[in-house]
Amino acid sequence: MIMQSLFLISSLICIILVLASFPLMYLPATKTELKYWQKLKVRKLRHWVTKKRTEKWAYKGTIQNVVERARKNIAWHGFLTFTFLFLMVRAQFIDNLAIQHASQLLLIPAIGYFFGSIIQRQKLVIILIRLQKMSSL
Repeated sequence: MIMQSLFLISSLICIILVLASFPLMYLPATKTELKYWQKLKVRKLRHWVTKKRTEKWAYKGTIQNVVERARKNIAWHGFLTFTFLFLMVRAQFIDNLAIQHASQLLLIPAIGYFFGSIIQRQKLVIILIRLQKMSSL
């Protein structure tokens, strides 16, 4: 009974990650959100993950391409997290206890993809706010 509740908790965490990642694509970027990302120091995480490539590097392509690519990345992160959720739930209906326990390891990449979505969102916010500043000049 305790193991079933642990399986349920990890599945619920995965559901929350899926539901939290999709609004990141469509919500408008605000300066308050930019301040929030700065307080969380997401920029340092992004620099660590992308090997020092910043949003300035993104200007080599068109801005619209960068925004579309970031949104597609968030969508793929959500899709893959949903796939991991499906596999975790599916494994609970298999009688093999080893597969049930091994399925819980899928929570690790799901969390990683959620952090990737946050990094992509922070990149989106920076670019969109810069575009707003440029258009208001």
